[in-house]
Amino acid sequence: MKHFYLAALASCALLSACSSSNTSDVGANEEREVAIAFAAEANNVAIDCTTQLTGIGNPSTNATVKEFRFYVHDVHLLDEAGKSYNLQLKDNDWNHQNLTLLDFMNRDTSCSGSTKDTNTEVNGTVTVSSSTQLVGIQFTLGVPSSLNHLDRATAPNPLDQASLHWNWQNGYKFARLDIAPAGGITRPSDLAFSAGVWNFHLGSTNCVGDPQTGDPTTCSRPNRPTFTLNNFDPAGDVITMDFAALVADIDLSQDLGGKPGCMSGATDPECSNVFKALGMDVSTGKADSTLTQTVFRVN
Repeated sequence: MKHFYLAALASCALLSACSSSNTSDVGANEEREVAIAFAAEANNVAIDCTTQLTGIGNPSTNATVKEFRFYVHDVHLLDEAGKSYNLQLKDNDWNHQNLTLLDFMNRDTSCSGSTKDTNTEVNGTVTVSSSTQLVGIQFTLGVPSSLNHLDRATAPNPLDQASLHWNWQNGYKFARLDIAPAGGITRPSDLAFSAGVWNFHLGSTNCVGDPQTGDPTTCSRPNRPTFTLNNFDPAGDVITMDFAALVADIDLSQDLGGKPGCMSGATDPECSNVFKALGMDVSTGKADSTLTQTVFRVN
């Protein structure tokens, strides 16, 4: 009887241990490979160098694409409770630290040169519980301040792009979206003015300091909008940038001041409506809680 009792205790202990082990395995952390797909469209037409843009702006204008690239960083996936999980990126030609260059130009030299590679994904890993459902995403458009004032000539990929760099102090063009409106661009206040390309260059402005001498550089207008998109399944959904929504309230055939288009200046007449579409206050270069961004959506 004594031996039976001890055997029973041993069996119970073994079953308990097995049960405890199974319980602890439920919800254990795991590393997941994630590839987040991005797209660029205008009126539901995919954008690349061959795209003919139709019916964009107000009044409606047709145009061709010259440049279409932008940086994103600090990508986080969200669970049903709103908890955030950082997407760890692996350095390669398109990623550096927590930053990715998304490039929709399939030809170089302002879409007039040789065929080149594009990049339409953000790839990385996220560490989450095996039972966690990821249902949202958050990311920031632009280059983080810690990387924004590098020497472009010696910077690693993808921060070595000459056409995406302003200068040492102001740093990088976070987004460069350039188009050529049909018929060109005029200026009502200057009959001698004409231009062929409408530019949107997003980047930090009002910067002080000299990074070349090691003097800390700060920019009072950061111009780095953060986007939070819900009902997003990283396994199958696509994040779409809608260029038609970005310029929905812009007359692309006319320019009212400054350089053609919007170069992120607080007083540039074309920038006010573009910044509103991004959910930003043009005067501060920061998020405006009274605005709802219209540029990025989930498909």
